[in-house]
Amino acid sequence: MVAAAIQDSADIPVLVAIAHRTHGQTGRLMGIAWELKHAADPTAAANTQFLMISQGKSPKFMTTVLREALERSPRPLNLWLLNFQRPSETELLDSFLRKQNCSQDSDTDSVDGYRYQLYRCEADEQTEST
Repeated sequence: MVAAAIQDSADIPVLVAIAHRTHGQTGRLMGIAWELKHAADPTAAANTQFLMISQGKSPKFMTTVLREALERSPRPLNLWLLNFQRPSETELLDSFLRKQNCSQDSDTDSVDGYRYQLYRCEADEQTEST
């Protein structure tokens, strides 16, 4: 179900970021990648990049890694956060995503052991005007 939701949003570039602590989480991300690669529409796999961020580190570390990835990513971008704490409960991540011009698309959902959330990241207005 997560892969299907990601595939539905892959009309523009996608970054799937997973908070990573265990081999099981690595396997989950690999499973999503496998499902996208074998989907009927090859666009989803071609438009999707994956990022594992160590969950054992501080929230600031996780935000820094995510910022670096977003700075290298094209805009507009669909950002999927998997197994992150809910950004509304994590002030640092919520503030960071607003500064990155990323807005929450829907409520956090949970299925098959995944907690996931879609954010739509638009081009930075300052970048567009230069």
